Amino acid sequence: MLTLRRADPRQSKKLSLTSLLTGLVTLVVLLTSSILLIGSYESKKQSLMETTLHLNYYNADRMTKTMDSLFQSMRSSLEYSADTLSDDETSTPKQR
Repeated sequence: MLTLRRADPRQSKKLSLTSLLTGLVTLVVLLTSSILLIGSYESKKQSLMETTLHLNYYNADRMTKTMDSLFQSMRSSLEYSADTLSDDETSTPKQR
């Protein structure tokens, strides 16, 4: 008597070794590319932040020196005006 065998369900779901290795290599390449891309992005971001902070510090320092010079000039101008006015008041008698 001839008996029919049913196909084992495990046999129909087997993957070939070539397909498995191709999938694994593709996954590794994608993960490596993603890691490199993220690392490059973080590095560029850090570099940009450092450059921006350095330029901001430089500009703030320049602005501080400019404002200091301006205030010194204003102070000397006010001192001169005060001296001139005080000399005028002492030299001319007040008339009522």
